[in-house]
Amino acid sequence: MTRTRRTPRGRGHHPGVYLRQRVYRSGARSWAARWKDPMSGDTHEVVLETLGITSHPARTDWAARKSRSLMLQRATIEAGDAPTEVISLADAIESYLTVNPLRPRTIEIYRCSLKKLQEWARKVGVVRLDQLTMPRLAAFRDHLASHPALVARAGGKRGDYTESGRKRSPGGVNKDLRTVKAFMNDQRRHGRTRLHRDDLCDALKCLRAERPRPRPLKPAKIKKLLAACRDHDADHPDHPVGPLVLFTLMTGCRIGEVLTLRWENVDLEEHEGKGEVVVDTTASKSAIERAVLLDVSPSVRTLLARLRLSSPGQYVFGGIQPLPRGWVADARGRLKKNYDAPTFNYQVLRQTCATFLTCSTGIYGAASPYLSARRLGHSFVVAERHYLGLVTVPREAKTLEQAMGVEELARTIATRRPQELEGREQAV
Repeated sequence: MTRTRRTPRGRGHHPGVYLRQRVYRSGARSWAARWKDPMSGDTHEVVLETLGITSHPARTDWAARKSRSLMLQRATIEAGDAPTEVISLADAIESYLTVNPLRPRTIEIYRCSLKKLQEWARKVGVVRLDQLTMPRLAAFRDHLASHPALVARAGGKRGDYTESGRKRSPGGVNKDLRTVKAFMNDQRRHGRTRLHRDDLCDALKCLRAERPRPRPLKPAKIKKLLAACRDHDADHPDHPVGPLVLFTLMTGCRIGEVLTLRWENVDLEEHEGKGEVVVDTTASKSAIERAVLLDVSPSVRTLLARLRLSSPGQYVFGGIQPLPRGWVADARGRLKKNYDAPTFNYQVLRQTCATFLTCSTGIYGAASPYLSARRLGHSFVVAERHYLGLVTVPREAKTLEQAMGVEELARTIATRRPQELEGREQAV
């Protein structure tokens, strides 16, 4: 039978913390500490040997420090500075992702980052939200910074990743840190944690990351890319990628804005028949509606007029449903692998559009940085700081196609007759 011996209540220098000695049938002995949580009222017990505490002086010193910590917590509660609600970390995360008006893509990104916080918290024994103290959040930051990067497993299925031998990039770590900081600030406003804003900024400080200037595509690579799109669409007429690339390149819209664009937001008769595309509040990243005029990119108006003749649904790209992001990524891979397209992504296409608009004095004149920023949906400071002076554009260029030197290729992709329309005309 296991016997226990407890230190007398009135003795010692650690009130509220009780040391208990356990004697097992085998004759082995161990010491455990027991105390009551001032916040939740739950009783906790820990075997001191598991903490590396084996001597009597070390036990009493640990118990005294724990007692002072409990007294400080009780004083905080009495002063009214304790969290007004005790909630588990898992419930707090689910509530944050459910209640807040976040976009589906944002929820997907946030859930991935907060899942890392939840997995780390489970390993270190953190269950409640109020247990995330400043030192623990700092330890989580160190965990993210030292964790190896994930790479796709060779021969595995989509979404199957394995750890690589290199650390994560500072940009990837900072994305997770910003998400956790936004989550903790939201919980702070709800009174679920008493960490201050400065505490969160210090504990979750972003890593120092290199910030190279944008690398827009130059005219030679733009021609190479559009030629690859032309050849791809000739081989795959049922899955053309040229319209998507051309539209993104000439309008500078974000890929999320492109994929969710509806025909109801396209008006080809506005502005004296030159047309405009409206990025509404539900699609815009900043939730600010803006209009993208088509007078500086006539090939886009021609492209939209052609696509409307064969569109089967409400979405410009996709029809009944938006094009899946997986399909868009696969198409980019095919262009590079099979058609010798230059390395690019859809953010690079946006940056290329911003660069040529900002640097083309023949299009917007002296107001190029300002009007370019309005068209792309960012601030004037961004246009002036990041895009001004990156390329040299002839003064006589009055459209983006002329500035990039791709008038013929853009016209070829924009005027290509859709397969559905060709089949319809043959039936007639």
